[in-house]
Amino acid sequence: VIMNTGKGTKELVQCITELTPQYARVECTNYIWDMRIATNSIPTDQLLPLLRKQSIRTCKGDEVEAAKKTARFLIQAGQYERAAREVNRVMHMAKDKETVKKELGLLLMQIRQLSNNQILGELEMRRKNGQYELVRKMLKEFPTDGIAGETLQKIKKMEEEFDQLDERINRCIAYIQKLWKQIDDPSVRETLKPVLVEILEELNYNNLVRLEAFEEMIDVDGTDVNEQIALLVTSWLMGSKDASNRIVIAVSAVRVRRLIQQYLEAGSDLELESLFKNFQSEEAAIPRMASAIIANMKPPVPVKKEEWLGKDGYFHIKTHSTSTKNSIEYWVQLPPEYDPYRRYPAVVSLPGIGENPENAMRWWAGEFNPKGFRQGQAGRNGCIVIVPKWANDEQREYEFSRREHEVVLGALHDSCQRFSIDTNRVFLSGHALGGEAAWDIGLAHPDMWAGMVLVCCEPKKYCIRYWKNAKLLPTYHVCGAMYNLILGEKHGMYMSYYFMNGFDTTIVEYLGRGYENYQEEILRIFDWMNRKQRNFYPPKFEAHTLRPWDNLFWWIEAESLPPRSTVLPDNYRTKGINSAVIEAELITKGNTLRVKTVIGDICVWVGPKMLDFDKEIHIVVNGKNRVTNKTLLKPDLRILLDDVRRRGDRQNPFWAKLNVNTGK
Repeated sequence: VIMNTGKGTKELVQCITELTPQYARVECTNYIWDMRIATNSIPTDQLLPLLRKQSIRTCKGDEVEAAKKTARFLIQAGQYERAAREVNRVMHMAKDKETVKKELGLLLMQIRQLSNNQILGELEMRRKNGQYELVRKMLKEFPTDGIAGETLQKIKKMEEEFDQLDERINRCIAYIQKLWKQIDDPSVRETLKPVLVEILEELNYNNLVRLEAFEEMIDVDGTDVNEQIALLVTSWLMGSKDASNRIVIAVSAVRVRRLIQQYLEAGSDLELESLFKNFQSEEAAIPRMASAIIANMKPPVPVKKEEWLGKDGYFHIKTHSTSTKNSIEYWVQLPPEYDPYRRYPAVVSLPGIGENPENAMRWWAGEFNPKGFRQGQAGRNGCIVIVPKWANDEQREYEFSRREHEVVLGALHDSCQRFSIDTNRVFLSGHALGGEAAWDIGLAHPDMWAGMVLVCCEPKKYCIRYWKNAKLLPTYHVCGAMYNLILGEKHGMYMSYYFMNGFDTTIVEYLGRGYENYQEEILRIFDWMNRKQRNFYPPKFEAHTLRPWDNLFWWIEAESLPPRSTVLPDNYRTKGINSAVIEAELITKGNTLRVKTVIGDICVWVGPKMLDFDKEIHIVVNGKNRVTNKTLLKPDLRILLDDVRRRGDRQNPFWAKLNVNTGK
């Protein structure tokens, strides 16, 4: 290794002094430098010669025993295919092949079984992530010779489950075609035709669950045709749980979905007013049904042809902030077999300043192969990757500004309008200064993320003042011991707040390593991410804010901050400034929301997953019940639609709101 130092160029000689299935210890022979690298990051053409040489040495030249030793090492590392190839190599090269075959045959059989179990686990994961075509292809190619009976039974069961789904789909399609011919009313037939055609063309594994209520009615004697058609259409539009057998509701729901689509795409206030008037005559235009339609509809904003970059699922999108009109530019990579009827987890990744956004995309999604498909971990885990261009071309550091927040949050909002994103499984990530930005934006808006992944970065300014906002926000830190900006003297005390208060925090430190991208950590990161999900309705939360744009936390929105609790980035200081605090509690048994805050004007948002609108609602702010006979909270369609437009969260919409002056 050639290293530039303050005393000139130095040549360092490094050697692997310890090798385990998980890591390799690398030491410097002419300087003191002890570091660790992941074993799976060592290329095969370098790893195998090392293993063979060491195994031959320790086994005193016995190639069979050396092969066993090498294979066991690779088995422990989970590299079963490499282990099998190593055993086969020795068996092929041996002079006494029959004897060697007897010695290594059992080991090879065990390796193959472990490999098949690994492949089976991969198939189950891919199926869980909606990559059905790949799974069915792999099932057909799955080897059957020498496979354990238990594994074969699992393969057979998986194939049978696919066959059963195909049978259900074909049965539904055949029955829908039969019902279509029996619709007598021409106006009903004309209104429902687009939806029925849509069902026939787009019914698949991801949306079949919607029709469960309809499936139960198939071939049931004495069932009215109109009731069956109504159940079919409303199941498709709203899901089985909210389905109705009234044909008038079905016809209205079709029109309401079209109106919602137009409302979410509308660009001017005048257009919104005109569209909303059309809802008033629709029977399905009530918050409960509209909310179900919104949750089950495809993303409302279509992706333009010119935004596609010519490779599988890769897009470059330019738009603008809906509030300040700041320009927003970002890149999106969709996972294999993307289907708008399925909700996908997403990662918003912020590259370092001056870094090509494609580098951040490759870190998560991998390189394109010659066929134009990425082969990285994001696609394997069925995850959408979003990379915003958050820094200006001339920018040299993160500025903690409104513009930067708007670009990142705007890219996510716009993505949710165009792609099917599970808003309860969105993660924020960043490298270096991009990690600094992610840390700040994550703590400023902790209700938006399922977790944060931060690589080689440190907390500054607002991150330090907002540390309590991390209580409900899981974080995963990756750093090197020689570039550890979070556990050293500078920020060690800050991070101790996380641990002492029981925050969900993971820190991975690589010994002897410095400022790097730590690509080898991505498998463990996805394992961590797959176990995290945002709780949008926590029983309690405490939020701290110092900036006017850090004003929405779960279901409390601050209309304005007290001057003593406001500090802008250009004039950042800590002396004489106390953050504005919001403490809130959701008491479902009492149908009550409690809020305590020093902020003068707040807005309390209420959704159906929080409180029961059919019962008396209590909203207690600073000890006083703010709901009176004059301010009764009722579900409001306009509030619902505007909330979905503003936040882009079609899974957790608010139905009502209450503006409160706290008297502070």
